[in-house]
Amino acid sequence: MADGVVLAELFASSARYEILRELTQSPKTVSELEETVSATRRTVLRNLNQLEKEGWIRQSNDRMYLAPLVETAVTDFVGEIERAEKLQELTTIARYAPGYFEDVSTDILIECDVNLREPSYPNGPLEKVIEIIRSATEVHTFVPAVTQQFLDAHRTVLERDQQVELIIGSAGLEGIRSSNLVDLSTTFGDVIYAYDEFTEPIGLVRTDDHVVVIVYDEHSTVHGIVFGNHEQFLAWGTSLYEKYRKNASVVSQTDR
Repeated sequence: MADGVVLAELFASSARYEILRELTQSPKTVSELEETVSATRRTVLRNLNQLEKEGWIRQSNDRMYLAPLVETAVTDFVGEIERAEKLQELTTIARYAPGYFEDVSTDILIECDVNLREPSYPNGPLEKVIEIIRSATEVHTFVPAVTQQFLDAHRTVLERDQQVELIIGSAGLEGIRSSNLVDLSTTFGDVIYAYDEFTEPIGLVRTDDHVVVIVYDEHSTVHGIVFGNHEQFLAWGTSLYEKYRKNASVVSQTDR
């Protein structure tokens, strides 16, 4: 029943896809599906009735679930769609970071999360990075440039007496000095490092449990992030950070 052509037709409707994707995770009530599926109540109910009539789903104790005969096929197909969507997001990121992820296997990257800037929520990626930093107990960061919000997040961690290192590109440091964003001497002590070598518009944050790659566009705006805590991704990020750290120098009091 569930061959490739039939499955492709089944998922042609976005509402159907969202319903079936939710049901691959666990049985759901109609009300739960109405909350998670981005469609009107009428559309959700119409698709549920049709899916049940066609034999794709069943209902028991007010919960909808995948029919046992097709559960494996539908779950596998949803997995392939999600993999393709993740690959598309990673490809978008890679356009701004050519060759940057060549030492990380695709399978590992697929397990990471991707957050891209959206017109309706342009600060989404940056806010996610700041959320990760603020919740960390140890932060090692390399960025070509910084914003006040980004500095404040590191200051929050530092004020909790946690370990912080912040490597900033020389152009970024000059921008801080000229704009008087913050008094680096008073606020950060000896945790600021300068990186004078050329670098692609890419940042890296290594916390106690995450690695975050920050990708900037041609306007030096955060275009997106890739973040995860897979063991191999953490090891890769740690090694990369150490390369930046090796070529950075502490910003002395007189340099600030």
